[in-house]
Amino acid sequence: IEDRRSELKFSFRYKRVSELLVAHKDSASIDSLADLKGRSLVVRKTSSFWNTAQQLNKEHGLKVIAADEDLPTELLIAQVADKSIDLTIADSNLVGIERRFRDNIVTPLTLKENVPYAYAVRDNNPQLLNALNAFIKKEYRGTFYNVIKGKYFASEKRLKRYRQERIT
Repeated sequence: IEDRRSELKFSFRYKRVSELLVAHKDSASIDSLADLKGRSLVVRKTSSFWNTAQQLNKEHGLKVIAADEDLPTELLIAQVADKSIDLTIADSNLVGIERRFRDNIVTPLTLKENVPYAYAVRDNNPQLLNALNAFIKKEYRGTFYNVIKGKYFASEKRLKRYRQERIT
C-alpha cells in the first residue's frame, strides 16, 4: 500500500472486507496455515494480495505464482473452480458474488480481516477526490446503500434461487 500511496490519494473508506483463501471444494483440506506447505497460489503481482502471498511463501512454504496482469480476480476464482489452478486470494465481497454462481469453491482460511476499501485517484486530481468523498459521505450506509447491499450480498433466499435458476 505504501508504494501506491506515493502516487495516489485515497478517498474515505466505504467498506471493510476480509482477504480469503479460495480453494476448490474437492481439493485437499486446509485447516491451518501449516496445511499450505507445498500448495500453489496464483495472484497478480500488482494486486493487494501479492504481499500476503509472499508472506505465506516465506512463513509457510506456499508456492506463489504470478498471474497474468490481465486476469481479474474473478477469472482466477473461475480457474480454481475448474481446477486449472490450486489456490488464489480474493476479497470477501467478491467471493460472496462468485458463490451466487459457483458451489464448488470454498474459503478455508481468512488471511486478513477488516481490510479497508476506498477509491484511489491520482495525486494531481483533488477535485475528483473531493467529489468521491462527498458522495461517500452522502450515500454510505444510507437507505439505497442498505437496500442494494441486502439484495445482492445478504439474501440467502435469493442465493438459493439464483443457483436453482442458473444455466449450466
